[in-house]
Amino acid sequence: LFIHSVSDTAGEKPLVQPLLLEEALPLVCCRPETPRKPLSPRFWPAYEAVKAYREETPTPPREQSLPVKAENNLRSALESCAAELEEYLPFIQTLLRDLKEYQTLPKYTLRRLTRVEMHGKVSKGQLARFRAELEALRRFLGDDYLERIESRVKDMGSEIIIAVENIKGASQG
Repeated sequence: LFIHSVSDTAGEKPLVQPLLLEEALPLVCCRPETPRKPLSPRFWPAYEAVKAYREETPTPPREQSLPVKAENNLRSALESCAAELEEYLPFIQTLLRDLKEYQTLPKYTLRRLTRVEMHGKVSKGQLARFRAELEALRRFLGDDYLERIESRVKDMGSEIIIAVENIKGASQG
C-alpha cells in the first residue's frame, strides 16, 4: 500500500509527499451524511503529479548494472553466435523477455549470464562455457519458467488508484 499526498494544491508545482496510513486516515474521514463536493480545478494537476511521482520511484538501471550487463551479453551472443547457439535461441529470448518485462532472475543467475563475455570475437572455449551456463540455467529454471510466472501474474490485480480531494466547506472553518 502506497499513499502519497499533495498538501498544498494551490502551489505553483504540486509537492508530492509519502504518507503513512495513520496520517492519511484523518484526512479522508467524513460522516456519511456529508454532501459530496465537486473536484476543484487543481485536483487533476495534483493527481497527475502523484501518478508521475509513483512512476519515478524505481531508479532506472545504470549502464553497468547486473541486469543490463546480462541483457547486453545475451544480445551479443545472439548477434555473434546465433548459429552455434541455435538450440538455446528460444531460451535466450525467454531470458531477454524476463529481463525486460518481469525482472525475476536473482543476482546469482544474472552473474552466471555475465560470467563469459560474449562481445566481439568469441573463442570456442568461451562459447562452450557460455553454452554450459545456458544449459545449467535451462535445466534449473526449465524452458517454460516464464510461462509459469506469467500464469501466476495474470491473476494478480492491477494497480488501483484512489484519489481524494479534501475540500473544507465555509461552515467547517
